[in-house]
Amino acid sequence: MEMTEASELQSWIRDLVAQPGENQEAQLLVYLEKQIEYLLETRPQLLAQVLYRIDVDEEKSKAIFQKSPQEWASGLAKLILEREKLRLALWNKYSGLD
Repeated sequence: MEMTEASELQSWIRDLVAQPGENQEAQLLVYLEKQIEYLLETRPQLLAQVLYRIDVDEEKSKAIFQKSPQEWASGLAKLILEREKLRLALWNKYSGLD
């Protein structure tokens, strides 16, 4: 069940990153922060699965957890967004869409 949830969340994040629009990134970061805060409090294992599946840099995520807990959600949201933007750029480049 959790693997399906992680896959769905990963797919949803990819879809949001791929959508163009004004202030999209800022809105996405705010939303991701709220979702990450929720997962940190209620389902940290699912959050760990999502970070793994999205392939967030482990060293960078460890560095986030060395900071104060108040910074965890925003730091992880930025890492997720950074990774998904890179993934989208690479996909576009190698699929001939860029």
